[in-house]
Amino acid sequence: MQNKATADISLLFNERQAIELAGLPAMIQLPSLQGFAKLVGRELNHARRFGTRPAVLLIDVEVREPLGQPVQQQTQAASLLDVLGARLRSRVRGTDVVARIGERRFGVVLQNVERANVHVIQERLQRVLSGAYELAPQPLYASLVSGIAKCECPRICASDLTRAAEVALGQGSIAAAKQGRQPANLLPHPAAGQALTSARR
Repeated sequence: MQNKATADISLLFNERQAIELAGLPAMIQLPSLQGFAKLVGRELNHARRFGTRPAVLLIDVEVREPLGQPVQQQTQAASLLDVLGARLRSRVRGTDVVARIGERRFGVVLQNVERANVHVIQERLQRVLSGAYELAPQPLYASLVSGIAKCECPRICASDLTRAAEVALGQGSIAAAKQGRQPANLLPHPAAGQALTSARR
């Protein structure tokens, strides 16, 4: 039986091992949203060549302690974000592109989703990623807000699609604040995704 001192290491190892065994591409590290927009542009060009339409998902993560207070130890928060990022990578398809943008934001380009309900995908990922993470010396909790924008117009540019996802993310943050949402560990079901409205062009 593993002790708490090794729980965070083994959890991260298991998530990364799942990624390696599945042959999934590694997480892309980007310093800013502008860099992510360039990545979206590349993926849009790829989608147009194959006649498909992608969606862009942005996720902001807040890390909290068991009593709901923000985490003071940045190394603990960084450990949780590493595990969360690995879990996100393992929960989307190999053809989807996942990036970590700065410290606490993730971006996903979901390929070939023109026939899919992207809000169902968004809510499913939010449920999987939110909640408790058993990290030493104490469990930490991830509270997520996300925004998604689907490519509805074949001529939309990458910056507009990324901006639409950012607008949806902002609407989710406002809705969560108005609801006075508690940290994810205090909710039976993370509800942020349900409050979002689609930012489409």
